[in-house]
Amino acid sequence: MPAINRRYDFVYLFDVADGNPNGDPDAGNLPRVDPETNQGLVTDVCLKRKVRNFVSMTMDGKPGYAIYITERAILNLEHERAYDALNVHFEPKKLPKEESKAREITAWMCKNFYDIRAFGAVMTTEVNAGQVRGPVQLAFARSVEPVTPIEITITRCAVTNVCRGRRHHYAPLRERALPGTGGGTRLGQCLVASRAIPRCRRSDTIRGGGARHSHRQSAQPAERHPSDAARPWTEHGGSVARRAGSN
Repeated sequence: MPAINRRYDFVYLFDVADGNPNGDPDAGNLPRVDPETNQGLVTDVCLKRKVRNFVSMTMDGKPGYAIYITERAILNLEHERAYDALNVHFEPKKLPKEESKAREITAWMCKNFYDIRAFGAVMTTEVNAGQVRGPVQLAFARSVEPVTPIEITITRCAVTNVCRGRRHHYAPLRERALPGTGGGTRLGQCLVASRAIPRCRRSDTIRGGGARHSHRQSAQPAERHPSDAARPWTEHGGSVARRAGSN
């Protein structure tokens, strides 16, 4: 790749329709807008991310086109790769004392990471790899015409669990046996161990008012099954009973 020895000005033009090119986390992820002109804004960081994603998709696996800034990347580990490749011992937060070795560390990072070569990077972390000022500098993008951010709400006609369905009268209460629980049943999201808490009438369990008196209608608990030895079902059942009584 030939070195860039001149200055070039370019315009990156793109269009967005019914979308959000760059959400603002401080404004509920609404599109960034200039409050004076109502023009849409896209930060330089967002533009660089688009370039990084493109290079990652098209040059994936090719030497020299790795991406330094990626999601959940641990930068110190990337710096350690340079020290290991050059067999140089590093001191915390310091470059090698020899200037030639320090330059080799920074040059190795530039050679292997595309976005460091293009945009530069500040790599003075615990594992110091120097600083690079990239030749490509981007400014904020600004829309040609004013934009109007619109919040659009969507809904769904289904529910996620039985409790919500019962509350909104979408579905009746269902009981199902769970394997390994000794005949336990699931009421919505509450696991009930039938041998650990008093048994209640189904109607009392469904209706919130009658659940408070369900403890008086108790039966003798069944014998504990050996498979429940590792499961604290008595404490769990007690918590469920208290939850049912509080409704």
